Amino acid sequence: VGGRLTVDGVISANGKDGGPYTSASSGGSVFLKTHRLCASAGKVTATGGVPSDPGRGGCGGGGRVAIYYGEDETDAAFHENVTAKGGYYTGKAADDAYQGHDGSVYWHPIKGLMLLLR
Repeated sequence: VGGRLTVDGVISANGKDGGPYTSASSGGSVFLKTHRLCASAGKVTATGGVPSDPGRGGCGGGGRVAIYYGEDETDAAFHENVTAKGGYYTGKAADDAYQGHDGSVYWHPIKGLMLLLR
């Protein structure tokens, strides 16, 4: 975004939950680049999904979130709402062997000119 990006809703790349006899999918990726980042009540997530039966499939791992910004005009609550958590099954058969690992969240301040090559 060339000017200001305001996040007051939800930006998500969450994995899908698994069905019978299938594992859940991992979170995807979110890449944001803006000169001014403004947010207070918004969320950015790349969370792994949860299987319907962890005995027959595992949780998905967390995805990746990268935010490149020039000026940060957000509050602390927004930073806590940017997540890439692994799926976590909480049913009675919950076992750490079936839980998804967290992904990564990367905050990068832009100083001066930044070129993005693809």
